[in-house]
Amino acid sequence: MTILDVPEVTLRLRHLNGIKGRGFAVNKELTDLSGVMFAISLLGPENFGYFYMSRVCENVNYPEWDTPDLSDCQRWILASKGAVFTFFAVQGHTNTMLFEMTVHFSGLVGIDAEVHAAHSTLTPVNEVYFQFSGVLYSPPNYLQQTTCSMQCVRPRHIFRVSPKLSYDFEELQRFIVNAEVMHHQTSRMKTMMQSMNMLQTSLSGILNLSAKREAGLVELDLMKCRLRAAKADVEELRSRLGQLSDQRSLVEDMLEHIACGRAVISERISTVSRATSRTGSYMMKLDRAISFRISQLIHQLVEIFGTELGALDPKNTVSPDTMTEDVTRPIIFVPLSPSHLNLDYPNSAIVRQHTTETVIADHSLSTNQTVNVVANGSGTKSVNSVESDFVLAASKLGMIAQLLRFVAAVLSHPLRHPLDLTEGTSRAKVTDYLAQELVEGEPNFPLYLSRSSLLPAYKHAVSLLNRDLADLRAFVGLSTSVEETTTWNLRTFLQHCLSEKYPRAHHVVT
Repeated sequence: MTILDVPEVTLRLRHLNGIKGRGFAVNKELTDLSGVMFAISLLGPENFGYFYMSRVCENVNYPEWDTPDLSDCQRWILASKGAVFTFFAVQGHTNTMLFEMTVHFSGLVGIDAEVHAAHSTLTPVNEVYFQFSGVLYSPPNYLQQTTCSMQCVRPRHIFRVSPKLSYDFEELQRFIVNAEVMHHQTSRMKTMMQSMNMLQTSLSGILNLSAKREAGLVELDLMKCRLRAAKADVEELRSRLGQLSDQRSLVEDMLEHIACGRAVISERISTVSRATSRTGSYMMKLDRAISFRISQLIHQLVEIFGTELGALDPKNTVSPDTMTEDVTRPIIFVPLSPSHLNLDYPNSAIVRQHTTETVIADHSLSTNQTVNVVANGSGTKSVNSVESDFVLAASKLGMIAQLLRFVAAVLSHPLRHPLDLTEGTSRAKVTDYLAQELVEGEPNFPLYLSRSSLLPAYKHAVSLLNRDLADLRAFVGLSTSVEETTTWNLRTFLQHCLSEKYPRAHHVVT
């Protein structure tokens, strides 16, 4: 069968069973192409997107695709009389659109395979041919007019069938009889329809009454539920009223207790006020003691570092008489009774008795007989009016021990007999007589000495301090004739460290 023997048919999208291409124009910049593919979308601006994507054909110049699988498309899509075909060049994972063409199937023309292979076309670039039911179709603008008119067949737009009716006489009589019967049956059907309408009206009325009855029953049940809820609320209110009455009686009892406790509260307020006044007096005593301590420390700093302070500020110079008096001041020894050297708290009464008796002794007296300190000479008085350098030395024994540890650390020279200041290593005590009015009982603080000698810990502590101080003096080049003059040795040692004769220590201490 040639192309002229093909009957005219109405083409739809469901009849498409193949697409062929020829002479696709691919940009030279697109390298490493995997092939070409096409996508189909419907005609009209309201139809967005593609409902079919073909496979990739590796032959870029002469691609061919078999029957597209449109089984998932809806019927109205399959009945389309046209579509938009978009062709892409595939490069790896990206697609580049080559061209797009709108095809109305009724405008295509059928051609022979020989004509398609032999004849040259007017547009040798981007040619697409569609195959419907084994026949190849192409747009008419591909071929010349003579070729298209002589060897091409166009599909028709609408396929219509107009059969001719023919009746004989007997069939006509039966038709007339059947028409009368049909008329009679139509009248009966109208009557039955009227009866059915009346019955339907009655049934609808009955159903409306039933619906109203059901609505009334529902409202009645709703009212019953509301009544039960109201009864429950009333019961809850009654219980709350009972609770409020109980709370009211409880509040009345509490008010009675408060009225009875006013006297107790007033008494407690007066007690607190008295305690506050006592605390105020204690704070005043503490202020006086702190002021005394500050003035005492300033006085001692001026005595020890008078020359250095004068060098720092010429306006605040110390008089030569005072410095000479400090240098030539004799050493005063305070004799101690055995009670002073006890491990327990020393007796303050005995201390006050012995502090009034100052005796000038030789430097050769041993530590077992006396505790030697430098006389203060300024005539300062403590809070308890205890006028003795022994009181000051006893109060500052722990401070001297910590000062020696600090200076030894600065000079990088370890102590030969360091005092163990760790809590709990000794029971030896030192009394601070300047704070007797600020604490309850005896104002003592521990020395924390190691029990390495049979001598009393207090004497042993003073002996160790004197040995460490003599060792530090020897380290900086000073001799110690009498180790028992602790404060005097410490003063001259610090003055030597801060002087120009010992620049290394002066640099480190500063």
